[in-house]
Amino acid sequence: MTGENSVFSKEFLEILNRHGYKKLHEIQIKAVESILSNSHTIIVAPTGWGKTEAALFPIFYTLYLLKKRGNFDKGIKVLYITPLRSLNRDIFFRMEKLAHDLGLSIAVRHGDTPRKARRLMVEEPPDVLITTPETLQFILVGKRMRDHLKSIRWVIVDELHEFMGSKRGTQILLSLERLRNLAERKIIRIALSATIVDENFAKEFLVNNEIARIVREDRRRMMNIKVVLPESILSDSTWEETLNETLDVLRRYLEQRRSVLVFTNTRKMSEMIASELRSKFGIDVKVHHSSLSREERREVERKFKEEKVRTVICTSSLELGIDIGHVETVIQYGSPRQAVKLVQRIGRSMHRYEKTCNGVIIPLNIDDLFESIVLARRAIEGNYEKPSIYSKSLDVLSHQIVGMAISKGRITLEEILEKISKAFPYREITRDELDDLVKFLDKIGLIRIRGALIVPSRRAYRYYFEQASTIPDTIRFKVIDIASGKAIGELDESFVYSYLNKETVFLLAGTTWEVINIDEKDHIVHVAPAQDTLCIIPEWLGELIPVSYNVAREVGSLKRLLFNMLKNGNHEKAVKLLEKYRLSKDDAEKVLKYFTEYIKHHEVIPCDKLILVEVMDKAIILTCHFGSKVNNTFSLLLSKFIMDYYRINVQVKVDPYRILIAAAKKNVLTPEVIDGFFRYIQNVDLRQILINAIRSSNLYRWKFYHVAKRFGVIEDKVSNVDKLIRIFSNTQLEKEVLNELLVSKFSLEDTAKVINKILSGKISYIIIRTNLEKLNPFSKGIIHNFGGNLYLKARIPTSLIAGIVRKRLMNERIRLICPLCLKWVKDAKIAELPDIIICPICGSRAVVVTKYNDERVIKIVKRGKYGKLFIKDDIKDYEKYMKIAKLILIYGKRAALTLAGRGIGPVTAQRILSQARNEEELIAKIIEAERRYLETRRFWIEQ
Repeated sequence: MTGENSVFSKEFLEILNRHGYKKLHEIQIKAVESILSNSHTIIVAPTGWGKTEAALFPIFYTLYLLKKRGNFDKGIKVLYITPLRSLNRDIFFRMEKLAHDLGLSIAVRHGDTPRKARRLMVEEPPDVLITTPETLQFILVGKRMRDHLKSIRWVIVDELHEFMGSKRGTQILLSLERLRNLAERKIIRIALSATIVDENFAKEFLVNNEIARIVREDRRRMMNIKVVLPESILSDSTWEETLNETLDVLRRYLEQRRSVLVFTNTRKMSEMIASELRSKFGIDVKVHHSSLSREERREVERKFKEEKVRTVICTSSLELGIDIGHVETVIQYGSPRQAVKLVQRIGRSMHRYEKTCNGVIIPLNIDDLFESIVLARRAIEGNYEKPSIYSKSLDVLSHQIVGMAISKGRITLEEILEKISKAFPYREITRDELDDLVKFLDKIGLIRIRGALIVPSRRAYRYYFEQASTIPDTIRFKVIDIASGKAIGELDESFVYSYLNKETVFLLAGTTWEVINIDEKDHIVHVAPAQDTLCIIPEWLGELIPVSYNVAREVGSLKRLLFNMLKNGNHEKAVKLLEKYRLSKDDAEKVLKYFTEYIKHHEVIPCDKLILVEVMDKAIILTCHFGSKVNNTFSLLLSKFIMDYYRINVQVKVDPYRILIAAAKKNVLTPEVIDGFFRYIQNVDLRQILINAIRSSNLYRWKFYHVAKRFGVIEDKVSNVDKLIRIFSNTQLEKEVLNELLVSKFSLEDTAKVINKILSGKISYIIIRTNLEKLNPFSKGIIHNFGGNLYLKARIPTSLIAGIVRKRLMNERIRLICPLCLKWVKDAKIAELPDIIICPICGSRAVVVTKYNDERVIKIVKRGKYGKLFIKDDIKDYEKYMKIAKLILIYGKRAALTLAGRGIGPVTAQRILSQARNEEELIAKIIEAERRYLETRRFWIEQ
């Protein structure tokens, strides 16, 4: 060894040698020197460079020396915070034996840690505690654990880049300030990351205005990234044809490689790809994603590491540094959407610093192709996306204030301000802003203000422990194999209620399962293995990774350059340009052939400098290369403008390269609408009109619900979020809803850049009238998006879904009441009803249909008939029953069937029944209505 002898003792080095650490890398030597000098340190190095060891070795060495000298107090000295429980486990297994040989103890604490193990930690605290941000919240309020934290000297934040752009990062920074007040010594903060874009910003984020050192590995890890080109994406091939070709490309790679991770962007895609590879090619693959049980994921990791499984289809669950053994190649199925994601994923291959990591991207459509080659270039050059920071997050701060009040019993506003203003996201918070928030927390009953003191309320404890996570929660059903009792994974309630009945076959963990029983009370689906390959693929609520403005702009720039080069006869120059973007010469020629054909039929190309607006009978498509957040902003502003100025209700669909605006009537969306919009946005307060637009969107309602949960104003379910919005309008809750949306979904800064470029003429737009058949090829993607839900729905037989839902509806038990004679009441299954429903006593066909256990209906109908209803809710119910009776009069059994759908009231049922021409269409519309309701059920009452 050279260099390290000057810092570590010979005895310590011998212990490292015994554990296989023969030589420290240069990055580790630099980190050791920085940490031993008691400097806050950020270690930046690619995956496989030994960042964990670089952080822990100097700490272990210091503790080892203290122990030898007898100067070793009881208590936790090191807190190691990771974003994933699986990373906790991984680091523990890697470091446990070394720590033991050094006379140190190490333990993991997270939500699944058994009570016995937690008790043991209280009695005998470990020297090193590995945990997650959420579990740290519980530790910070435990009296004895707080005592053990007084001896804390180092905090290590792993995967810093994962925290910088999320509220979990904000939570960590506030927690570290609470720790600072507990500790008897200065706490050294250490962070690890493979992908830091702005070093100065990273330092500010971690330590605010204190001094920190960046220890960076200057050598970039060699990356071999190949973007392959399925030829069908350059033609008018069907989804099925493109799927088959991309799967065939994937198959060839899997057959040539010994160990492969295949990353997809959604859990549904992972399940679907695994199923297709098995059924079409007989390839044995496993699935790994966050909705599978911990036991299932561990088993997949173990089998892959032991080389019993050669291929795992996964999502971001395997993106971070979990040790799963040797990975020869990483394949990204579809665009990774961000350079930082691509680097993280491809970095899993050849997991050693001296090895070149191998990555392959298989694009699924023309957008994927250009996006992928741009991201490959950016990944290799280290040009990553900057994280979006949540400044002054009031919901996270509220949770921390309540935690401070619980831990100390009482606290003052000045104490809180002193602590939080040291955390980077709150460096500019004012006393007045904090005072307003504290008063709001008193108003909603989480704290009590007693003169100058703030004390926890009775509700504070439940709120603090239930809302420790900043991640939005959804109700999930656990899937249990009845034969083994083993947990397989989890399903969203919207999928369970929409599609699952007894005997339904669905796909999970790459295996088909038959539903044996659904326990709605305990949220459990009991299943048994199924032989049937005809099955439903689950859907999980989630969000696609956003594509940045800079990436989308470069995609547009590349299209423009190729277009102009070919128009000017510079074919060879165009080939060389595409080769720089990681395409082979053969594939480059295929792309240029596509462009040559395009030029024959089109005078212009939508790009970074040109917005193409295509006006059709009922829709407008804007092809604009501005990325997810800017296009979200423009689409919301445009739809609000059309509603306010033209009184036209529109539907909107957005992707990083296009905006689709659709209306119900023909010829109401004209070129004049677009001209008017571009004139309008030039002279307005952009922030204020965006906020007004946000307030009228469904996205606002969805976010309002989740932020309200974090504030503790919703403890269980809420039937109508509109009432919640009215109650908390112009409060700190609404302020945070808007703040979060402006960061996570929209970009005022980049949108303002685009508007300024339009004003200055650097970006122009042209409007053309066209129809669906003549759409520009680069516009069609928003209608036929191969990588989106339409593609996946095409893989599920429509008849299978319709049959499942029809069977469920026919088996629904209902209650029938005649509102005319009030003498006929009958409970029955819908399948037992005649097509025309008639009261057998008085002959009336206007019959009320309701749930079979609705005990109020008779009283309400009777009082309503005789004008004896005075309570507002009763009157509303009576009006609803009369609307139902009218539907039964007109549509008979079809109306009863429709009303049996979940969340379908008389208003929705009227719309469905008037539009459905036959039973097939009727069931399809019921399925769609149920899905909309179940995905937003907390926000609405039945209509």
